[in-house]
Amino acid sequence: MANKEGSPLRPGPMNVYLFGLVDENLKSVAPGDFERHWGIFHYDGKPKFPIDLSGKGQDKWLIGAKG
Repeated sequence: MANKEGSPLRPGPMNVYLFGLVDENLKSVAPGDFERHWGIFHYDGKPKFPIDLSGKGQDKWLIGAKG
C-alpha cells in the first residue's frame, strides 16, 4: 500500500478504511472471539503494527497512549 502499486490482481492505489482504532476487551464474544480484536491498538493503548498513517511515507509511526 505504501508504494501505491496495489496487488497483481488489482493494480493501482488502494482505498483503506479503519473500522476500529482500539480493541474492545469488554465487547461480547457471542458472535465470536474476533469481536474484541478489530482495532489497530491493543487494549492497553500500544500499537499492534508499525503503520505510517500520513500516507506520504514520512516515517511517522503510531505511538502508544499514556495514562
